[in-house]
Amino acid sequence: MYSPEKEQEAMKLKAQFESLGFEVNCFGKNHLPHSQFVANSSSVSNNFFNWLKKKVPQIQNNQFVYDPNNFYCSNSDFVVIVSGK
Repeated sequence: MYSPEKEQEAMKLKAQFESLGFEVNCFGKNHLPHSQFVANSSSVSNNFFNWLKKKVPQIQNNQFVYDPNNFYCSNSDFVVIVSGK
């Protein structure tokens, strides 16, 4: 998910995730919190996030949030929010 002013950055992240073999769905939203990494599944751990940060440095400063309710995107293991806030 990305805010309108962060579309280019989001598309770069999409390409990086796809090169790692992840299926990526992107969509923009006008109202988002600050940049975050949201784990929707208990199988997406801090260890996984730390490994992923090494592979995708752009998410290095994202906050890790665990949300089993799939608030932002149902049927996904995790959500990366790219926001201007």
